Amino acid sequence: MMRAHGLWNIPRSDTSSEERGDGSIENASKWDTIKEELYELGLTTNEIEIYILLARSGFRKASEISRLLNIPKTETYVTLTNLQNKSIVREISGRPVKFEALPFEETFRMLIHKKKTEIESTEGSLKPLLDLWQSLPSRAIGSTSPQQFQKLKGLHRVYHKVKEMAHKATNEIIIMASVKELAQLETYGLMDDIHSIIENGVDVSIITEPDCNIVTPDDGLNIVACSSIQGDLPHMILMDREEMLAITDEGPDSKETMAIWTNCSTLCEAIHLFFTYEYSH
Repeated sequence: MMRAHGLWNIPRSDTSSEERGDGSIENASKWDTIKEELYELGLTTNEIEIYILLARSGFRKASEISRLLNIPKTETYVTLTNLQNKSIVREISGRPVKFEALPFEETFRMLIHKKKTEIESTEGSLKPLLDLWQSLPSRAIGSTSPQQFQKLKGLHRVYHKVKEMAHKATNEIIIMASVKELAQLETYGLMDDIHSIIENGVDVSIITEPDCNIVTPDDGLNIVACSSIQGDLPHMILMDREEMLAITDEGPDSKETMAIWTNCSTLCEAIHLFFTYEYSH
C-alpha cells in the first residue's frame, strides 16, 4: 500500500507545472484522477511521479529525476529499477544513462491486464482458502470492533466504500441524498447493488427531495420526501446502525469529494434515532 501521506500529496508542490506540462493549477483535479487510477493499478507514489515525469518530458537522467521531483538519489534508482521490472520504463544505453517511459495508453492497458490476472489468480485460490479457514478451530474473541473514524478522499474511494457497506448490510440501509447525489450513486452502479440486496431481505430507505425521479417505491424502496431542510440535503448513509458515511466536499473552494466513515456505535445509534423520529411514517 502507498504511504499514508503519499497519494493525497500529489501532484508534488516542488514539481514545476512546466515539467508536468499542465501549465495551470486548474488541471490539478485531472492529475489527481490520473494518479489515483495508477495507484489503484498498483504503482507507488514515487513510481507514479517518476513515470509521469518521463512520460510527459521524454528521456531523463536519474540525477535530473531526483532533482526535479525532490526524491533522494538512492530511492530514485530503486524506483527506476522497480518501473523497469514492471516494463513501463526502460533504460537507454549511453553516457550518461537515461530513462524513457512507455506511452501512457500502453502502460494503462498493461497495468489493467496485470490487475485482472492477479484478481483471476486470487479468485482461483478462494475455495481452498475458505476450506482451510473453516478447518481451523474456533477462537473466542471480543464481540465488539474498535471504534474508528476514517477520512476518505476521491470519488473512487468514497463510492467504493459505499458499495462495500451496501454489500455488508444484513438488516437495513438508510440513504439521505439529493437528486444529484442519487444520480451519482447510480453512475457508480450502487442502485443495481441496492436492488440486489433488497432481494436478500435488506430494508432500504431513501430520504431525498420531493421531485426525485431517480428512484420510485415500485423498486421495493421506502422513499421518503424531505422538504424540511433548508439548503442542500446532507449526503449520508447508515448501515445496520453499525456504520455511517457522511459525504461532503473538503471545503467551500474545493472540488474534491471526501467522506467521513465511522463505526462509532453511539453516533450511529443517534443518527438512526434522528432518521426514525424525523422521517418514519
